[in-house]
Parts: sequence; C-alpha cells; structure tokens
Amino acid sequence: MAQFFKPKSGKAKSKQVSKFSLTIDKQDHHGKGISFSTSPITIVDQAITGEQGDVIISKKSKKAQYGKWTSITKPSNYRIKPFCEFYGSCGGCNLQHVNATNGLLFKFEALNEYLLHNLKVEVLPWFAPILSNIHYEQAHSKNDAVFSDLMNESINSASSHNSYTQTAYRRRVKLAIDARNPNNLRIGFRQRNGANIVDINVCSIVSDSINEALLSVRNTLNASLAKQVGHIVLTEGATSTQIAFYLVRKPSQEILNLLLNCVKNHKQVCVIFLKSDLLGHSFINAKNEKVLDFQSQKKTNQVDAGSDNNVEINAIDLIQIEDMQGKETAIKPHHFLQINQHVNHQMLRRAKKWLDPNEDDILYDFFCGAGNFSISMAQNVKEVFGYEGVSEMLSQARYNAVLQSVNNCDFKTLDLSETDLKSQITMLNDSLVILDPSREGAHQLSEVLLQKQCKKILYISCNPNTFCRDATHLQSKYKLTKIACLDMFPFTEHLELMALFE
Repeated sequence: MAQFFKPKSGKAKSKQVSKFSLTIDKQDHHGKGISFSTSPITIVDQAITGEQGDVIISKKSKKAQYGKWTSITKPSNYRIKPFCEFYGSCGGCNLQHVNATNGLLFKFEALNEYLLHNLKVEVLPWFAPILSNIHYEQAHSKNDAVFSDLMNESINSASSHNSYTQTAYRRRVKLAIDARNPNNLRIGFRQRNGANIVDINVCSIVSDSINEALLSVRNTLNASLAKQVGHIVLTEGATSTQIAFYLVRKPSQEILNLLLNCVKNHKQVCVIFLKSDLLGHSFINAKNEKVLDFQSQKKTNQVDAGSDNNVEINAIDLIQIEDMQGKETAIKPHHFLQINQHVNHQMLRRAKKWLDPNEDDILYDFFCGAGNFSISMAQNVKEVFGYEGVSEMLSQARYNAVLQSVNNCDFKTLDLSETDLKSQITMLNDSLVILDPSREGAHQLSEVLLQKQCKKILYISCNPNTFCRDATHLQSKYKLTKIACLDMFPFTEHLELMALFE
C-alpha cells in the first residue's frame, strides 16, 4: 500500500504565494516551457512556446524556478483539449494538451538543440523516427522541416500497412492503492507533483485488455482487501492478461481465495506474491471452470541452456509475450519490459538493419535483460555474449533462448557500473556491440570500448544527459553515423533515441 507523509503537529506557517505574468520563450527536451524574462528562469509545466499567462511558483532553486499556470491569456494554436478526464491530476501524462505529432516535434526540436550543444557538432545524421501504433497527423514544423519530412515518412509508411489505435500504446501498468479511508478506496496512479493516488476507472493510453483487467481488480477489491495489497501490476501478454497482486503481509486463506477469484474470463490469469514468493495463481480453464492453485511455488521448469547455463524457472508466474515479432518469449511481472510492443518490434528491426550482421560476426549485448536484442539477433550472427547485472533477468534470458531454440547465446552476470570492467570483459576485435542501459547510462563501459576495436556500436538511450556524456567519450574513437528518435511514450515528456557509432 502507498506510504504517505504525515506532517508534524503544530501550526503551519502560511506562505505568501505571488502570481505574475510571463511569456514562454522556448521548450526544453522534457516538453516544459521556459521563460527567460525572470531571474532565475521560470520553467512551466504543460506550456507551449509563445503562450502568455499567469503563473505561481511551486519550487525554486538558484538556477531556475518552477511554476504552474493559473490562467493562460494567450494560448497557442497548437493547444488542444486533452482526451483524458484525469489529465492534469494524474502523473502519467503531461503532453496531452498537444496532439501526438506536435508533442513529438516539440520534444525532438529541444532534444536536437540539446545534443548539438553538448556533443559540440553542427548537425546530426537523423533518420526517420520510430513511431507508436497510434494516430499521428501529418507534421508541419516551421523550425525543422527536415525532421517533419522524416516524421511524415514514418507516418505514411505505418498508415499504408498497419491499423492503429487513437491513443492506446501501453501493455503494462503498475497500480498504486490508497485504502486509508474505507469509504473512499483509491486505485490508480500517483498524483502529478504529489503523493496522493488519483482514482482511475479507465486509462486512455493502455490496451483494452489492460482496462478490462483494471475493471476486474476494482470489482474484486474492497477497503479490507486493499489494505493487504502493496501494488498491482497488469501485463498484456500474447494470449492472456496477467493480474499480479503484491501483498504487504502474509494473507489468510480467505483473502487468497477472494483475490484469486478476480479473474473474469479465459484471457485473464492472476498471480499473488508476498515479496518475491509466489503464493498462488488462478485462471479459467477450457471447461469454463475457475482454477485456484495454492502450491504454485513448488512447480518449476528446468531447461538445459548449455553446460554452465542450466536454469530452473518457476514457470507459473510467467506471462507469454511477443517481444520479437512472430516469436514468443516469457517475462515475470516484476521484470523489466518494453511497455510499447509496437515500438519494440520496430526498434529490433532498425537495430538489425543498422548493424547489418553476418554469420561470422560476434555480438556483445550489454545490459541484455531478458534477451530482447540477444535472442532476436542470434540467428544472424555466429555467437552472442549477453551481459547483465541482475542475475534473475539472466536466468530469464537463458529460459527464453531455450524457448526459441537459440543455442549460440552465452549470458553472463556482471555489474556494468563497476570501475574495473576492463579486466572482466574479453572482446574480440571487429565485433558488434549493443548498449541498452538504464537512465544511469554506460559511463564505465564506454571507457572500456575505447580500448577495443569494435566494428559498430548501437546505443539505445532513455536519458539524453547520460547519452551525451557517453557519446562524447565514444566519439573520440568512433564516428556517430546514424541517430533516430523512438516515440516509446507518447503524450509524456519522455523521448528515447538510438544511435550508431562506427
């Protein structure tokens, strides 16, 4: 269950809140508006370049103050009505006040400026962006006609052979719970700029099956049951949707029964955990009978992944996913998952095209996770070495390799943030490399790669700050030849990128 801050007793001092007018001069790569007319500069959430209005300050530092609109006296022509009733209060989205196309254009223009400045180059070799499977209007950018053309290339290509949804792209969500008030049970997402839970009955950016699972959860939980639950993870798989309850204390048999009964149709499965221990699972079988199993933790699958890679996996809590088009792998609800399946498919295709592997190549996949890149590329290369710091993810990668009859992947546990990586990584010259780090980047690893002779390095980044740091190191030896945006999270401030160094 969500933890909440409790203020100390005593009289709170009243703060004087000042309101003032400003004009938004530009946007940053998070999609926020910036006004340079104040000292320090003012950063305004959900603002568009050229807009004017009144703001109040919510936070202040030496370099910047952070404001929020109280009124917009001159709205931008790009501003539209958000499609979600919870927008503004829910912390999930912050770019629904523009359409998906303009949201991406605004983020790209700011990102491009940021990269040019920090990488100290005059131009970058941009390629067409990878878009989500949602509706995009044709792009018309006054500031960057080249990127507009590239974006329209992606839009036209997608619309010619794919169906799309209007706004839904997520296949996983993590739900928080507030059961403090039995008459006001809240199940949903964190409040924007706050600790409270926004009660959500439907989410516009998730798949239909996730919303159906959310309804099943809401119909099952009452205030008493909800107090047993820390959080809930809903994951859409290839053939079913998994509802995973993570409990805060050991439950009674009655509570287990009530939670497991949340499954409402053949396409839903339920699993219940206490920390990492699986307590039970449920599903509806072919005879339309609800099956409740309380001995799940004893059921394991052992697979032979090579002499040193035998792995025993508890298969009950796995959800089958199609992370590689036409190939099913498996994941657990607490494992990392690319939540945008369509972008992941396109990213894997683009990676294969840019790396252009052959049967004699050796591929080193760093931060390999459950084998997203390793397994998809294995059939195109001689051998794959996957490195990951989380041993449980490596066990899953080995399991997935066996599921796909892949026998040329060797997965190794290694903390890739260690300072002494050079002595722990042996690499053949003229090899292919993939880096897919978390937001912390690959600082130590990029230093190691400068001592190696790599044919190509593909870097996937979710943080432009650490990408610039690592790319600056890599560019002292390798040339940045290709770069593209990945619209993995439309209607949010996040924008991922992939870059090729040769």
